[in-house]
Amino acid sequence: MKPLVTCVFALVVAACGNDAAPPQAVQVAAATPPAPASQPVAAVVQAPQIDANAELAAKVKKALEAASTEISQGVDVVVVNGVARLFGTVGSSKERSAAEKIAASTPGVTSVENKLVVVKGS
Repeated sequence: MKPLVTCVFALVVAACGNDAAPPQAVQVAAATPPAPASQPVAAVVQAPQIDANAELAAKVKKALEAASTEISQGVDVVVVNGVARLFGTVGSSKERSAAEKIAASTPGVTSVENKLVVVKGS
């Protein structure tokens, strides 16, 4: 049974000269906390999704580093839907070609856009 709080107000109307009847008693239900849940609610936690493009770009970069640290130092790799884009600078046209071949031979790469610039001494 819910606890009830009964509030009764009496007005003195004689002093005002008003012959109105005093208001009726009012019953107010006391605030009760919500009932506890019958079963605990399990939180849904999703594992972080792996970005396939970023993962493939990391593989290409790692392949470049394994082949030659000189090539990989000035090269940035971005992959979008299997297309590897090489950006940056290399020291010779031979390094530029080698970087493209390494990227193309990485499993998952469908094509290579070679945007590398040859800069002597880079």
